[in-house]
Amino acid sequence: MKSILLTLTSLLLLIPGRAQVPYAIRDGQGRHVVPRGFVINTEDNQGDIFYTQDDYYRMVRMGANFQVIRLKLGRLGGYPGNELEPSYLVHIDSLVQMGKRAGIRTDFKLTVYGTTGFSWGDFWRNENGEFDHLVKAWQLLWERYRDEPAVFGYDLLNEPMKGDLDVGYEEMESGYLIPLYQRLVDACHGISPHKKCLYQAILVNNPDREIYHPPFIDMKTPLIGEQIMYAPHIYEGDKSRIPSWFDKYFRDAAVSGVPIFFGEWGPQEGQIH
Repeated sequence: MKSILLTLTSLLLLIPGRAQVPYAIRDGQGRHVVPRGFVINTEDNQGDIFYTQDDYYRMVRMGANFQVIRLKLGRLGGYPGNELEPSYLVHIDSLVQMGKRAGIRTDFKLTVYGTTGFSWGDFWRNENGEFDHLVKAWQLLWERYRDEPAVFGYDLLNEPMKGDLDVGYEEMESGYLIPLYQRLVDACHGISPHKKCLYQAILVNNPDREIYHPPFIDMKTPLIGEQIMYAPHIYEGDKSRIPSWFDKYFRDAAVSGVPIFFGEWGPQEGQIH
């Protein structure tokens, strides 16, 4: 195993005021399952990352029962000018199956890193069928894992940004982000109605990060549907500030009335204190 990004997939957190866990993950015996594990990168700057079955058994010994596989949009043919790599699907299959044999369930997270020609502004303007390419890429996986019980769900778009789109953040959320999420949720559940769809808030552009803390905007527009979860990220080394992140994310999740699944969390480098 070349590397594992040591980022835990945290437990489901409940919107304040609820005494029970109405959307809890249950196993075959009806017991509450708390997801915990690792983000699995399929590649790094040196090439593809390959894992072994022993790597997965080691993850289990470290307490893992979930993995978040970080997908590459370009390699799935999900953006104009990029072609699907069939070998990449085989690679992903191997990660799902090794996890399954070790008792680890899978959530997929779609990233845009390294996608040829990608820009957030162009993506949102959607002048060359960018949204259609995205849906088509996801459909490959929704159909592929429709009947695979080891696949838990799909994190639809990692850390979306507005880039050079000339609108404010709230307008971008209500006019661009949530309508795209709604299209993806409806399309996914038309194929796999029992799989979870996870979604994230807008990550602000770099120049605005001194204004926004956490650097994700407050969600204002609800996402409608069943089997959806809010999937924020926390990178904070100052433990005294973590409660304010939680308070924000509880409010965000309450907008859509959904539970929270922390897909990434940990300290920023050099920030632990």
